[in-house]
Amino acid sequence: MDVAEGSGDADTDHLLVLWPRLGRCFDVHFRVAGGSLQEKNICLK
Repeated sequence: MDVAEGSGDADTDHLLVLWPRLGRCFDVHFRVAGGSLQEKNICLK
């Protein structure tokens, strides 16, 4: 089992990247505990 660097805290193990798109939308990329990369789009109102 691979162990990520850091304290092992679940709240800090995942990768979170935000960058602006046109308007007020952001792509959110993060890794879940299983290691799969997830992607979501968030639009601020």
